[in-house]
Amino acid sequence: MAESSAQPKKRGYKWFVISGAILLALVLMPFVFGGDDPSTVSASTTTTIQRGRLVSSVLGSGTINPKQSLDLTFQTTGIVSTVLVSEGQQVVAGQILAELDDRNLALSVLSAEANLQSAQARLRQTQEGNARPEDLAASQASVDNAKANLQKTVTGNATAADIASAQASVANAEAQLRKAKNGTATPADLANAEASVRSAQAKLDDLRAGPKPEKVSSAQVTLDQAKSSLEQVKSDASKAKNQAALDRDTAANAVRNAQTSLSQVYWETHDADGNWKKKPDDFGYQTDVDRYNNAVRDEQDAQTKLDAAQLAYDNAVTQEGLDIANAEAKVRDAEVQLQTVLKGATALEITQAEAALDQAQANLDKLKQGGTADDVAAAQANLDQAKANLRKLTQGGTAADVAAAQANVDQANANLDKLTAPPTDTDLAIQEAAVSQSEQSLKQAQLQRDNATLRAPFAGVITSVSIVPGGPSSGVVMHILDRSGLYVELNLSETDVALVTLNQKVELTIDALDAWSAEGTVSYISPVAEVSNGVVIYRVKISVPSNDPMVKVGMTVNTNIILSEKSDVLLVPNSALLPKGSGRVVQVPDGAGVREVDVVTGISDGSFTEVLSGLNEGDTIIAVPTAASDSGNGGLFGGGR
Repeated sequence: MAESSAQPKKRGYKWFVISGAILLALVLMPFVFGGDDPSTVSASTTTTIQRGRLVSSVLGSGTINPKQSLDLTFQTTGIVSTVLVSEGQQVVAGQILAELDDRNLALSVLSAEANLQSAQARLRQTQEGNARPEDLAASQASVDNAKANLQKTVTGNATAADIASAQASVANAEAQLRKAKNGTATPADLANAEASVRSAQAKLDDLRAGPKPEKVSSAQVTLDQAKSSLEQVKSDASKAKNQAALDRDTAANAVRNAQTSLSQVYWETHDADGNWKKKPDDFGYQTDVDRYNNAVRDEQDAQTKLDAAQLAYDNAVTQEGLDIANAEAKVRDAEVQLQTVLKGATALEITQAEAALDQAQANLDKLKQGGTADDVAAAQANLDQAKANLRKLTQGGTAADVAAAQANVDQANANLDKLTAPPTDTDLAIQEAAVSQSEQSLKQAQLQRDNATLRAPFAGVITSVSIVPGGPSSGVVMHILDRSGLYVELNLSETDVALVTLNQKVELTIDALDAWSAEGTVSYISPVAEVSNGVVIYRVKISVPSNDPMVKVGMTVNTNIILSEKSDVLLVPNSALLPKGSGRVVQVPDGAGVREVDVVTGISDGSFTEVLSGLNEGDTIIAVPTAASDSGNGGLFGGGR
């Protein structure tokens, strides 16, 4: 019987396999436990050929997998506003699962829509040339004003108001010149300068007086607090390190206990050569396998905890050094600060204070003495410019002034022509590009707003929800699972996979569900081999036609792939078959001895084999022959297939 490369099944064998094993045990009992000489034919070593049902299959096991599953995430970040589903809830494709606060995103959409409307309006205006009447009027007014300025520049016909303004500018410039010559400081300016001198003198006197008692006291308090904090840090760090060491020792003891338990279970389930004491078909074999696997996992878990405890201890040692170093640094800083206060002001600080006092006194002296030669020169230049402007108004503009005024007229006329002229291809292209860019910006804003809504990508059940209203939306927020097409994935050896074809019937059972069974089919056979731990395997998927809520994803399923199945066939124990050339023979009692009968065999389930010819129902044969007469020793279970 072909077997899968996975763990043997714990239960679920067919009744005929069990009955065959019992019959074989009854046949072998006299021979194994000291019965007659095996060369002597007796009733206790024979069996009768009977008819029955025979199934050839491939056994295996795997876990239940869903048709599809997916971790769900928001495509944008934000604050969760609503969560509309809970764990275990069935949803349909497109159903809203959760939403973010999209107020800012909605505003962005409105802004993008407004920008698009504005760009479209500018494009229509460019296409139609529909300058507004007020725009035309303003442009015409600019032309008229430019022409008036040109005429004024040419003829020099300044108005009385223009001349009066220019004369006022000359009078103001003359007043500024007198202030520069006679001193420009006001009483308020002098008061401020004198206050600056007094402040600089007070600071210098304070530095020369030496350290103040209150500053020394404050620095001493800071130092005492830093030393007290250092002692507390040392105490806390030592406690944390000692606790981590205790946790590490406890974890080490747990590892030793788990290793002892694993060793005990190993020797209870394995022989000295490292083989399982029980065979896959023996009662209790799966229990031994489970005990051993559990012991291995316990030892691995204990080792993981020890590694974590050791890491925690190492971190505690490192943190102790860092915390103490930081606290010691604060003590040193406080000591330096205290020494600095005790020493008082440095020579450099006193020198700087003296320089500040000198500068303040110089500023005061300058205000009392009046403006400098540079101040007078600047005021004189302003007066000269004001007088030149007054002369210009009464005498007319220069050639350069006239040219500038003419240029303004030309520019105003050009602006008016632009409003009334048809659009150019370049103008249209610019406005069309602006509309296209605004459309893309609107689509992007709408997409960002839509991304604030999380929808189910397919129908299924929500298996986890890790967000709440008011919380952040980062990372995986939900998981959805589709149970509409459950399947089991097996890893078969290249020998077994050669026997399996698509749509073969598969008997399914689950150890955790005693009353559950189903019939699946082979739905997929990988065409490419994979190598796992040096073993060549092929992935095979088995469909599970069950919507029973008791059947959960991740459960272990025992599979029995039916290769062939026959009823009412002649059955012979595999132990009775002996090799003879390329065929098989059985031994039949014949008086005081035995004779060999050639048989043609069919399918086998590992315990019994179908006999196609050579024997009849009711024939008696030797159940456990010693050897074929002309083929040498065939072994206890000579070559059954």
